[in-house]
Amino acid sequence: MDSSLQSLILGFILTTVVGGLIGAWFQRAAWRRQARLELLKQAYLDANELFADVSNLVDARYFRLYRWYLCVQDDGGEDVAADRERRYFEVVASWNEELRTRHNRIRMHLGEDRALAFLDYADDFNQDEPHSLHYRFLKCTRLVQAARGDRSLVSTALEEINKLNWALTAFANDAADEIMRRATSLQLLRSDLSDSPRTGLVSGPQHPGGPQQA
Repeated sequence: MDSSLQSLILGFILTTVVGGLIGAWFQRAAWRRQARLELLKQAYLDANELFADVSNLVDARYFRLYRWYLCVQDDGGEDVAADRERRYFEVVASWNEELRTRHNRIRMHLGEDRALAFLDYADDFNQDEPHSLHYRFLKCTRLVQAARGDRSLVSTALEEINKLNWALTAFANDAADEIMRRATSLQLLRSDLSDSPRTGLVSGPQHPGGPQQA
């Protein structure tokens, strides 16, 4: 066979094989990119849904706790106080029924730090100075109950409720920052979801739960 013909055949074979390999590589890369994007989209949707669920429950519990406290503070009558206490514990029941489930979902979708901010089992051994939202709510609940029989605890209950309010706000801001960062990652079509600094809307040593400033 003529050498030029051999070269032509060899070049054709090499071009076909190399072209096929390159095409297959680009196809796999495109598939991986699309698969990664779909995972990011789903993770964002799951985190957004979870945030709405937790926020609604937190708002309901705090609102009913505060209304119950106001009745106790103003000595609004035993019947009204009993009704508001009952309505508050209806939300507490919903909270407790899925407490660990929500804790685990927050850990999966919003990170370990946020899960611990919501529920930290270590607070069970430190219920006088808890850090997580669940145990802060528990402390406030006990103080409002105690204030019904001991008026000297009314101001203490309000102080703890105010601390709880700031902690709830800090938690919501931090979770919202994470979800917005995920949205940005989607827009940039990248999968870098490592922690980044947050601006924070709550700060100062007088606001437990927020970043401390000098």
